[in-house]
Amino acid sequence: MRILFLTTHLELGGISVYTVSLAKALLRRGHQPMICSSGGVLVQELEDAGIPHSEIDIRIKSELHPKVFQTVAKLVTQVKRDRPDVIHAQTRVTQVVACLVGRLTGIPVVSTAHGFYWRRWTRRVFPFWGAKVIAISVNVRKKLQEWYGVPDHKVQLVFNGVNPERFHPTRELKEIDWYKQMWGFKEVGPVVGSVGRLVPVKGMEVLLSAFHKVREKIPEARLLIVGDGPIKEDLVRQTYQMGEENNVFFTGFVQQTEIPLRMMDLFVIGSLQEGFGLTTAEAMACGLPVVASHVDAIREVVRHEETGLLVNPGDPKAMADGILELLQDQDKRRAYGLAGRKL
Repeated sequence: MRILFLTTHLELGGISVYTVSLAKALLRRGHQPMICSSGGVLVQELEDAGIPHSEIDIRIKSELHPKVFQTVAKLVTQVKRDRPDVIHAQTRVTQVVACLVGRLTGIPVVSTAHGFYWRRWTRRVFPFWGAKVIAISVNVRKKLQEWYGVPDHKVQLVFNGVNPERFHPTRELKEIDWYKQMWGFKEVGPVVGSVGRLVPVKGMEVLLSAFHKVREKIPEARLLIVGDGPIKEDLVRQTYQMGEENNVFFTGFVQQTEIPLRMMDLFVIGSLQEGFGLTTAEAMACGLPVVASHVDAIREVVRHEETGLLVNPGDPKAMADGILELLQDQDKRRAYGLAGRKL
């Protein structure tokens, strides 16, 4: 089967990782994936795998932007030339593009809903979901049905997954020492960590406040924050205001997330909303116990008192208590980590 993937970009992030991972897995199964996007750091990974990538100028947020219709015209020509069997769209903008191209060429379209779209009238009147829409969690499926009236027969639940070998806790990673030196990281105590975009919905400021409380009981603890985003300066400022600048490490984006994950003893995700929480699954694949906010699809990934602890969202004290409970109980950390890896 020839599958054309459409996504806005291939910079680091959940949707891009999903797209590249899925394309590589389909290639291994004998299919012929090809990807169109506005480019990004993950294009090299596609090229290394022998998956063709075509660049299109579609890094926009509005479905009504003129570039949508320019892209449709360009892709119609490409689709008529390459004749894919199916088009798979990953973002709201590319869902609109894909469905218009599909109507003009007769190629069937599927899409993946990676999270919760804003409740806008245009998405009810002009749904553009395709013949099938993949929901990455039970909660996303529920919102598709309740908010937008997508019929049950059109929604297919397919949980996000991770490569268990890539994140295997015993896999040798020679780059770890180099990264530690680059970040100025010193191993003096337990390492708490989180991976994600530095945006308000991820709750990183709550994690910083919680970590400050943790250090009152475990002063040798360190915090590793992996990611980048618009509130990074605010988070760094908060770190200095709390006097934690020597104990908190901001790494920026890291393409091989398994490297910083392997440096952690405990993974924390404090999101106020999540469509799935791919980095949480990656952490569990590394055998890490998890402390997570009790919201949305995180409840589907983290099983309370089995693979980790669920705490009230936006509550630094509750998060600190959960972190302390696991840092002070090695047996529980080990048991939760093993259960998470198995799941």
